[in-house]
Amino acid sequence: MVLSATQPKYDTKLTTIDTMMQAPLTISVAYMGGTILCQPAMVAPPGSTVPDAPAIVRVAVAIGFHTGDGAFAEDFEATLLGGVSEAFFSRQIRREDVKGTFDPNLPGYTNVTVAFDGSFNGTSTHGTVGKSGEPSGMVPETFPPVATWDSTK
Repeated sequence: MVLSATQPKYDTKLTTIDTMMQAPLTISVAYMGGTILCQPAMVAPPGSTVPDAPAIVRVAVAIGFHTGDGAFAEDFEATLLGGVSEAFFSRQIRREDVKGTFDPNLPGYTNVTVAFDGSFNGTSTHGTVGKSGEPSGMVPETFPPVATWDSTK
């Protein structure tokens, strides 16, 4: 189910939000074997205030996230969640594990991460790149997205 919502490769553009500069972006998705978990749909009893829950499939995949300018050269495992026509993923990488040249630019922060959140719907994909970190002695902060992609534009 979920795998049918993806293609092996997507070529699109990554747009940096503050400068609106674009870089070629290639996202690859590969099922590497392993367990596929299926959660059946749950229909709430008549009169219940609990909403119905759709069927969900979870599958581990390898994702490549590579930009032509070298800012991102990431390969990571992520869990796809979804159904027949759409699949979602979310993955955070510690700043020190980022292989590309992207700098989240959070001096003085600890536990800095770069987040990739995206979806696939057949031949299209869209999503965001974000960042978060902990200022000294404070609670973690999540910032607005730093970049987006949308293959339908």
